[in-house]
Amino acid sequence: MILIAILLKGLLPMMPSVFRVLIVEDDLDQANLFKLILATAGYQVAAVPDVETAMAHLSENPVDLLFVDWNLPGTRGDIFITAVKLLYPTIITLLASNHLYLKEAALACGADACFRKMEGNAALRQLLTELLSKRVAVEVTA
Repeated sequence: MILIAILLKGLLPMMPSVFRVLIVEDDLDQANLFKLILATAGYQVAAVPDVETAMAHLSENPVDLLFVDWNLPGTRGDIFITAVKLLYPTIITLLASNHLYLKEAALACGADACFRKMEGNAALRQLLTELLSKRVAVEVTA
């Protein structure tokens, strides 16, 4: 047990103390709801309404996870995620919608996961915990 504590003590500085999430959601009520859910869970959260603002944000502010609505004005969320994966391959991406073919769209664009908005806040927190714990595991072993 002491050995585990010593090992973890050495690894903790490598792990981010607060994960940074960027929400790209054009519906202000939904953006505020997701922002509240994630901020309450301890994440540092910013929300933007469109792809153009998201790209500007990403160029100036590193994020760990990108939460993207599929039905954005202008550029769809799946197309945006494809571009983000090319420019920022270490960012974890999540495509969100209630669309019937969400899972297929998420797979096609290379998203790390998808989230049906109707699943609720507990499911969202659990999904982010799983996704970000994988990121920590990769960073610790690197």
